[in-house]
Amino acid sequence: MRRTALKLLALFCLVGPFVGRPAGAQDVSGFVRDATTGAPIPGAVVMVLDATRATVARGLTSTGGAFRLPVSSGITLRVIRIGFAPFEAPLARLAPSPVTISMTLLGRIMDRIAVRANPVCPRRADQREALALWSAATDAFLAMVVANTEASTSGTVTQLLYNRLMEPGGRRIAHQSSRRVVTGNIAPIRADRPPAAFVDSGYVVQRGDVSTYYGPDAMVLLDSSFAATHCLSIRSDARGRPGQIGVAFAPPRDRAVSDIAGVLWLSREPLSLKTLEFEYRGVDQSVIDMRGGGRLEFATLSNGVPTITSWLVRSPRLAYLPAGTMLRGRAVREREVSTIHEIYETGGLIVSGRLADGTTWSAPLATQGGVVLTMRTGTPVVGAVVTFDSTDQRAVTDSAGHFVFHELLPGPHQLRIVDTTAIRVRIADSTTFVLPDSSLQQMVMRVATRRVEIRAATTAPLEVRLPWREVVPGCGVHEGEPRFFVMGVVMTPDSAPVPSADVRLSWTDGSPGGAVETTVATRANTDGAFFVCGIPADRELATRVVTTTGAEMLGTSRLSRSVTNPDGSESRFRTMLLTVSPPDTGVSIGGHASVAGIVLDGRAAADAVARRVQKGGWRVFQVRTAPPEASPGW
Repeated sequence: MRRTALKLLALFCLVGPFVGRPAGAQDVSGFVRDATTGAPIPGAVVMVLDATRATVARGLTSTGGAFRLPVSSGITLRVIRIGFAPFEAPLARLAPSPVTISMTLLGRIMDRIAVRANPVCPRRADQREALALWSAATDAFLAMVVANTEASTSGTVTQLLYNRLMEPGGRRIAHQSSRRVVTGNIAPIRADRPPAAFVDSGYVVQRGDVSTYYGPDAMVLLDSSFAATHCLSIRSDARGRPGQIGVAFAPPRDRAVSDIAGVLWLSREPLSLKTLEFEYRGVDQSVIDMRGGGRLEFATLSNGVPTITSWLVRSPRLAYLPAGTMLRGRAVREREVSTIHEIYETGGLIVSGRLADGTTWSAPLATQGGVVLTMRTGTPVVGAVVTFDSTDQRAVTDSAGHFVFHELLPGPHQLRIVDTTAIRVRIADSTTFVLPDSSLQQMVMRVATRRVEIRAATTAPLEVRLPWREVVPGCGVHEGEPRFFVMGVVMTPDSAPVPSADVRLSWTDGSPGGAVETTVATRANTDGAFFVCGIPADRELATRVVTTTGAEMLGTSRLSRSVTNPDGSESRFRTMLLTVSPPDTGVSIGGHASVAGIVLDGRAAADAVARRVQKGGWRVFQVRTAPPEASPGW
């Protein structure tokens, strides 16, 4: 089995203070404004270039559009900002500082932007537009890179990092761990490799039995090698992404190494980065089928600087199985076939931040609340334990049945609600006299599960309904379905009783948006006899019997729906015989042990169970619900 390493790493190091030269005669300063409205343009990248067009100095405009840079050996001033046409002019031709630079919205002069098509890609009608849009996006990527070295964009940033193990198929979180990290860097991730390394060896690198899955960062997307090794086209999704335009990217078909394909989505008005989604290509088909890849979410801060607000990489752990053909009656191994063994997600999001220039922002995590009610009456269920399978958070329903969770990570979670009630069954003799201190206990546990897609901010409250809780109504009619008292016996195939065995019967009821599993548990007496209440008929009952020695038997059983009394009336009692077959090689948990449930409809068979029950002095069962303070936990 090959292991997987995930490489979309959070930056934890603090960025050192930006040290600039003192303002003087060799500085250029000024303001960048919208040519139409005159409004200041924050977050623009201002660069001083030398004669070889190498960058001598660069910085970002402030919230008021101001900038100041040392000139040194520079001869050209260049200003870029996503959504605007680039500005460039010789420093010698500019007015004395402070200068005012006017930038024109890109949408009005898109046709004049110079682009060069990738020669390895087929010609497309939208190729020019896609290249121009990608060029505009790189202006935002450059601003993100520059922001990492600007003193004004240093500060305190709180990140929430997580690792997830997904269910088979990847549609639900099976387990999740998370931690908070405080850093001084506005850029939350780095690709951990230079752009040239992705061109040469791809995004999935295998060393021995370890496959490392990488994701791109702003530096990789900014580098010219990315556009040179991908074919670009325009995408739109009017229904799913109104007001957005996408640039699809895919490696050429003859690309010899692993790569990524996906879509970069941008908001049209104003033009800004929104989302980058990607999937791996040139990898095992099983990785493509499970849609291994990742996602970056972007936002533009109030100071005009774009940043990554959340990130995610999804990758598999593969298992390789032998495959071959039959030759003359013998299996011949020809190759190995990959299959998905586990699916992992690693990622994070920025929860809050405060920068040196005063910029603040927050991305509150999700809040999910709800109410738990009884299915028939709608009354609140008090004291139910509510959890999410993927987290360690826990809530208990209050007197109104309400619960609430805060700071949940977005994603496909499973909500679980567990409600447990203890029911006491008192033993009476043949004269219906209740025997002193005699008591059998029946535990009833309802477990409701519901898949919930958690999104940012507060989500709509949930309503979950559970079936019966009280014993007497439960043994009557439940939503039109009768429930029954069951007198049963646990014995071996040679009719020897199994004393003091724990018996559990479970079944599943449908519930809006999920399912409710009910488990009824009790303990047999010294003659193997047991009594339970509220069991449905003509339903498969998952049956579990555990003996006093720890041997566990699993199987299924079923009750008959119709049983009549001697006078012809329908009986509310059913009889059940559980025949257990322990393992032959001593006591063990699991193993090949099994249990078979047999419903005894005939009077002779029912009398056989009754005789077994009566041997322990049982003739009449009186049922009551234990008071809440006497109900033990499950």
